[in-house]
Amino acid sequence: MVTFHTLEEFFNSDEFSKKDLSNCDLSDLDLSSFPPSIWEGFIFYKTNFTDTNIKFYPHKLKYNGLWWNLECCNFTNCDLSYLTAKDLEKVSIQGSNFTNTNFHINSLDSVNGLYGVTFGDAYYGRELDKYANRMDIETLFLNPNLSFSSTSLLTMLRISDHSTDVSIAKILDDIDGVLDIDKRQDGKLWKFWNLISTNAKFSIEEKVSFFCGGQIQSKNFITLDLSEFDYDFLNHFVFVQCRFQKIIFPNSKIDIINSIYSKAEEAIFPNITPSSWNKINKKRLFSNVTFYKNLYVELGRFCNGKCQFCRNQYLKLCEYDFETIFENLHKIYPYLDNIVIGGGEPTLLIEELKKLCHSDMNDKITVFTNASLHYDGLRDLNAMVPLNISRHSMDDDENNKILGVEALTNLNLRFLRASHLKPITLCATCFESGLDSKDKILDYIKYYSEEIKINDFLLQTLHKDLNTPLSNDTMLPINNQIFDFVIDKLRKKGYEISIPIYSTGNYKLIIAKKGDIHISFKQYTTKEELESKWYQSPKRTFDLSMDPSGNLYENWHQSTGKVLINKLH
Repeated sequence: MVTFHTLEEFFNSDEFSKKDLSNCDLSDLDLSSFPPSIWEGFIFYKTNFTDTNIKFYPHKLKYNGLWWNLECCNFTNCDLSYLTAKDLEKVSIQGSNFTNTNFHINSLDSVNGLYGVTFGDAYYGRELDKYANRMDIETLFLNPNLSFSSTSLLTMLRISDHSTDVSIAKILDDIDGVLDIDKRQDGKLWKFWNLISTNAKFSIEEKVSFFCGGQIQSKNFITLDLSEFDYDFLNHFVFVQCRFQKIIFPNSKIDIINSIYSKAEEAIFPNITPSSWNKINKKRLFSNVTFYKNLYVELGRFCNGKCQFCRNQYLKLCEYDFETIFENLHKIYPYLDNIVIGGGEPTLLIEELKKLCHSDMNDKITVFTNASLHYDGLRDLNAMVPLNISRHSMDDDENNKILGVEALTNLNLRFLRASHLKPITLCATCFESGLDSKDKILDYIKYYSEEIKINDFLLQTLHKDLNTPLSNDTMLPINNQIFDFVIDKLRKKGYEISIPIYSTGNYKLIIAKKGDIHISFKQYTTKEELESKWYQSPKRTFDLSMDPSGNLYENWHQSTGKVLINKLH
């Protein structure tokens, strides 16, 4: 690191003339009298500004094509209270130190990431749960006085880099550090671990699996008192092949359960009644089952596309009532794991969509779009929530032909992904003459993961639940064995393959995972297969839908199974 002791020395240096302050120590200098304009076009990286009281605006620094860089800089004792959230949009502050800077907490909403960042005393004691999925264990340990809920601590532990090249000793140190913090805050995680590990022995590998995977496997419990833990916390764990002599369950009010129970559930749990749903919820938790509740919201049935395989085109028109949608979403939100906002094309109702994305429900919201909205609009949307983007071909023109509308190009998709905003999932429907072979599907995954840097994919077969001929006779379903061939190939390439996840939406989901890459294969299945395989699946999903009038249904086609939303509290 180059150290400058006088202003004259600094202003006459090559570093200043080249506007590159990487690995420079300016801590002996008083820069408070210099206007922000002097730093336009400069590079700040691993730069020590301690006690300099420098004034600058990140968007005036040199742009690297992805973001404005303030990584690994030390701003200790510099007054940065003047910086707003807008000033920090698309700015990366990873690894930087903001001790005693009056850096405003609301400014964190738009920065690129919070990994390895040291915050000032102004943050101490504040609960920062909404930022937990953008921090890692290093950030947590650098800021021991920050306040997080037990579930957020668990989230940070699970998203941290614990790949195969990380030692078990490092992972155990991270786990113990999280437990210490949770205990100081009188949280639930350390109490739960103490309860479980006192009643059953855990090997080192099993301890890692408990914290990083949420799995408790093949344990025998005599008495397990879970009365002080709520279901929201317990749902972060799954008991696999465990035995219990006595369990004391938590007291939990699940009001929505009194109004939602589907025919699929009746087949799975005979003679179900609304009043017995709590017992079933307990069975889910302790019968080797992880259960997810998803809601697909039709923001409207307006669409500018003409996808031949779109099943929503067969639904009847209904009145559009955004206020009822918004009100009913608030009622059901606490009981859901995921909310997908679709349509129609939801970006055609952009103001209503923004209201949802700006709401306190946005931590569970994903927007499903054909990406026909202009680039700046998609970027603004992706800054708020994750996007599921329909992309059925690697060729721009071919994709537009399938969608029936001009959509985001590969080049702009690359720019959008490089902005490092919320996650993007590419969703492709596979049919004959499209992605209809093992090689085409593997090429699709390879191109978008390596060239565009997409990490998440959803590949699905054509639905078979309408028995309605498609208007395009050439758009025929692919053989389901093609997915089997692709999954087998990915397994040989080192991907971890999940067991099938079955859904009340009449599909099964198989997920292939390797590092940051997640590839989901969605295959529509028969009612007979769903009922026969349901008991064997340790992960299941319950899929609801909401029509443009705000009515809630137990299934996507909305012909039966209407839920009495007025009973929700």
